[in-house]
Amino acid sequence: MARHPCPMTGMPKPVIIENQPFWAKILTLFWAAEMLFGAVLAGVGATWLGGPDGWPGAAVMVVGLLLVMAGAMMADISWRIARLAGPAIEMTPQGLRDRRLSDVMMPWHDLDWRLVFNGKSHSLQFDLRPALRNQVRLTWAHALMAALNRLFRYPEFTILTLGTGMSAAGIAEHMRSFRPDRN
Repeated sequence: MARHPCPMTGMPKPVIIENQPFWAKILTLFWAAEMLFGAVLAGVGATWLGGPDGWPGAAVMVVGLLLVMAGAMMADISWRIARLAGPAIEMTPQGLRDRRLSDVMMPWHDLDWRLVFNGKSHSLQFDLRPALRNQVRLTWAHALMAALNRLFRYPEFTILTLGTGMSAAGIAEHMRSFRPDRN
C-alpha cells in the first residue's frame, strides 16, 4: 500500500483507524459466556474433590478457573473497546497511540515492533523502551496479557485487530510507512 508523504515533512500523512465496536460487543458476550462455563466447570470439579479419587475433580476445577481467568481478561478488553468513542489507533510522525491500550503517544524510536506468526494467525506485537514503559498505565487485563506474552517469549504488548476492521498485516503496513526499517 503506497502512502503519499506530506510534501512539507516527507513523512507519511497521519493514519487514523476508527474504532468499530460491533464485534467487540458480540465478543464481550462470548467471553462472558466463557466465564460462566468456566465457573460451572470449577463448581463441578469442586464437588468431585471429595471422592475417593479427587484428581479428576482438581483437573476439571483448574480448567474451569483458567477459563474464568481468560474469559474475564478478554471480556474486559472487549468491553473497553466496545465503549471507546473516537479513533482506536493514531499514527503520526511523532508516534503511535493505541487508545485501547493507553492514551500515551509512543514515539517510533521507543517502539520495537514486529508481526508475529503464532502458528494460527498473525499478531502485531511490540516492546517499549523502559523509560516510556513506565509512563504507560495498563488496565489489569492488558497487564495480564503483557505478562502472558512475556511468559511465552513474545513482545510484551499486542496491537489488537479487534475493533479496527483491519488485519494485523494491514496495520503493520501503515506502521512501516513511518518506520520503513521495520519488517
